[in-house]
Amino acid sequence: EPLVARIAERVAEAARALNRYPDRDAVELRTELARYLTRTGGHPVAFEQVWAANGSNEVLQQLLQAFGGPGRTAL
Repeated sequence: EPLVARIAERVAEAARALNRYPDRDAVELRTELARYLTRTGGHPVAFEQVWAANGSNEVLQQLLQAFGGPGRTAL
């Protein structure tokens, strides 16, 4: 049963990393997104130009930290 053995091996590999925190910088995700955007968009995109966040709360917090501040208005 080679298929069952391969599936068991993959599950075991995945399980070894389940108790780890994810990559905070999402480098692998941003790299793959940059490759996809470069391939489909017709313009080169570096992973440093791609932003990834952990949900809408983090997105809003980072936007407000980047563009908000004293004397600025948020609508």
